[in-house]
Amino acid sequence: MKKIFYFFKFVSVVSFIAFVSCEKFIEIDNPIDQLTTDEVFSDSSTVESAILGLYVQQITSGTSGFLNGSVTLYPGLSSDEIYNTSASASFDPFLNNDLSSTTTLSWTNPYNIIYSCNIILEKLESSPLSSSYKERARAEVLFIRALNYFYLVNFYGAVPLSLTSDYRVTSTLARSSEQEVYNQIIADLRAAQNNIGSTNESTTLRVNKWGISALLARFYLYTKQYELAKIEATKVISSGNYLLPDLSNVFLSSSKEAILQFVPPNTQIFGVADAYRFIPSSATARPNFALTESLINSLESGDGRKSKWLNQNTVAGKVYIYPYKYKTRSVVVGAAKPEFNIVLRLAEMYLIRAEASANLGNNSDAISDLNVIRKRALLSELDKNQSISKEDLITIINHENRIEFFAEWGHRWLDLKRTGQVDLVLTNLKGDKWQKTDAVYPVPLSDIRQNPNLTQNEGYN
Repeated sequence: MKKIFYFFKFVSVVSFIAFVSCEKFIEIDNPIDQLTTDEVFSDSSTVESAILGLYVQQITSGTSGFLNGSVTLYPGLSSDEIYNTSASASFDPFLNNDLSSTTTLSWTNPYNIIYSCNIILEKLESSPLSSSYKERARAEVLFIRALNYFYLVNFYGAVPLSLTSDYRVTSTLARSSEQEVYNQIIADLRAAQNNIGSTNESTTLRVNKWGISALLARFYLYTKQYELAKIEATKVISSGNYLLPDLSNVFLSSSKEAILQFVPPNTQIFGVADAYRFIPSSATARPNFALTESLINSLESGDGRKSKWLNQNTVAGKVYIYPYKYKTRSVVVGAAKPEFNIVLRLAEMYLIRAEASANLGNNSDAISDLNVIRKRALLSELDKNQSISKEDLITIINHENRIEFFAEWGHRWLDLKRTGQVDLVLTNLKGDKWQKTDAVYPVPLSDIRQNPNLTQNEGYN
């Protein structure tokens, strides 16, 4: 009996899927076309398949994977973007900020991916492959681990910091502080940045040095390291690799704005999970989720995003306006997909740099970057020389973030929290349904019962 990695063909390549739990690999005899872990990490082609498998793991849970549907829908419901219109009450706890500790998906899925990352990192250490190749491979895996920890810490606050595949260690981990998790994220991203080299520069389907800079820019903004945020955002903007296309072309698979994209599995009838979630099944059907009046009313008159990124159905006399960034709800299994899931895109770099500049007192630069986004949205440009306070300018930038990134990767939820606006905004919207402790999600009770060192977030049982 040997511990193995499973492989299967997916999107014209052999993609690695480690069937893992937090405990161990499944142990069975080796089928003919499967490889032992030693064989995998002795050949660069199978290491590449292993790394590709990490990308596949992000998006293999239908429309409910952590970074494939859930990361947009759940925070959108929790904040002031989306409401549930369907008869199903399964999403109401997110909408009403009344979650129970039986909710597990946004916890289990990323930890499985992190576990796979840790395995690959450990196996690379003892691999006979060249040091230069191993460092480049390690860089890509570190980015994926950092990306998952970024969302975990922003959803849950303090979380267990698993850096090994050893179950004897991971099964009893206590929660590390948010600062400790952030320290690990930055360590992973800096190591990745130092070693990625020119790897993957010609593709947006795997991370390259610009993708690492993009996530670093966001990280530095969140941690108020504004000079560093500007530096990393500028690297991406100045690279010349990415453009701001017409609003109709932003979310296409061929998007010139995409810095990193995830490819939906070609074995399913839907493309990007967000499209399948939000677009109604027909022109006369009620969408399962609609945009809030608060969001709709915040769009300026003449904003091109209103006509390009919103759509509506009228059902029983009521108008439902829903997100329409992705426009292809269903696809033919096996056919080329017109849209990929955009993880990172150029517009964020302009708004990160604008916010960083405003916080550093450089209003003119901030407004210049803000105007790039407004111009693309067909809005009038703001006067760079106007007299405006830092606070007022940041409010304008936050508003632009809300409109540009609505129903997209939880941006609004995370922005409300990092800017200290979450209690004010959601108390006004939801009244006594909102409690301060709702700003983080509950740790799954099933994990707490298995791990005596794991504690629950305040406000949850």
